Amino acid sequence: SGIHLPQAIGQSVSIIGGIVVGTAAVEAGFISPVALIIVSVAGVCGFVLPNRDLANALRLWRFLVAVLAAAAGLYGVAAGALMLFIHLSGLECLGINYLSKTDSILRKRLVNEKFRNAKLKPQEVKIHLLYVVRGTKLEKMYLSGKYTPLEKEEYIKIVCDQLEVLPPTTAIGRLTGDGDRKTLVAPLWSRDKRSVLNGIDKELSARNSYQGISYK
Repeated sequence: SGIHLPQAIGQSVSIIGGIVVGTAAVEAGFISPVALIIVSVAGVCGFVLPNRDLANALRLWRFLVAVLAAAAGLYGVAAGALMLFIHLSGLECLGINYLSKTDSILRKRLVNEKFRNAKLKPQEVKIHLLYVVRGTKLEKMYLSGKYTPLEKEEYIKIVCDQLEVLPPTTAIGRLTGDGDRKTLVAPLWSRDKRSVLNGIDKELSARNSYQGISYK
């Protein structure tokens, strides 16, 4: 109606019409008040985005997730979110993955993960590094420069940070891991397990620290 009516009253008629139709739909029992509010907020937020292509893409995914939610409830929402994540993971721009910036976020989480473990008061903790194995997708990412393994010193510091906040009563089942020498691509320093363990001992000694020193 806002297109064919004069500009002075077109917008007002559209707003009033939406209010009247929404109120009538709620009173008639066709839709719940909560659902009406959610749809209204989603519709308004869709026009806030400055980029029309992004707005159209989000609108399309919103409809898809709504259909999945109507069909399977929370499982449908989870399935839609997983499909969106997989789709974004496969996108590339100028040879760079769309989610490449999450690498720094994951590294920060790796450092902060120690606090979550301490609060859970685990009976045993096994700390293991991520290494690249031949014939995997991670190997392709490593060879193309999209993934960089932890350096030995960086890994040792992370392990010591975790040990300091873990409960003193928590058993440490593993401090590092070593992949199969025949298939290991990187990091090559992980082959020398004894050197890594000695490095952890030296780092704790240099800090004058031990397991549980910062546990609260």
